[in-house]
Amino acid sequence: MKYLIIDTLSEGDSEGESVVESIKEISKDTEVVYADKLNIKNCCGCTYCWLKTPGVCAIKDDYHIVFEKFLSADNVIIIGESKLGFVSYKVKNIIDRILPIVLPYLTITEGEMRHLPRYDKTWNMELIYKNKGEEELLNQWMKRVTLNFHSKSLGAYEIGNKEAWINGITNI
Repeated sequence: MKYLIIDTLSEGDSEGESVVESIKEISKDTEVVYADKLNIKNCCGCTYCWLKTPGVCAIKDDYHIVFEKFLSADNVIIIGESKLGFVSYKVKNIIDRILPIVLPYLTITEGEMRHLPRYDKTWNMELIYKNKGEEELLNQWMKRVTLNFHSKSLGAYEIGNKEAWINGITNI
């Protein structure tokens, strides 16, 4: 199973690098993207990725690097900061830009409106965050994100709780 780590922390962050090294020990088939080194703009909500350029974001920046690696991964681990108890704008931006993996068409699944998936694939996704976050809120958010992307949440864990985030990754 292929792992993709999307690290949104500042380059050289020792805690982030420790997470990366630990995951690489679990799986040799691990790729790392240091998002802080890339020019990734915010989603502008234009819906071009649905209507005009299906599956491709219309914003011309470095996000296509992340997106292509995302599509080929089985497990996606996002490392980032918690700000005011929630995810940082960097983590939120990464998630927002994944939108092209779903279609603009809607269906009702288990009593809730959902976009149809664009690809016949699912991902296991985990959030590892730095700073004090609202653990219950972040776990609920990850569950909702993955539900919307027809994928599976492996949870949201504080970076210092290595046993928990390792268990999330290894209990797939």
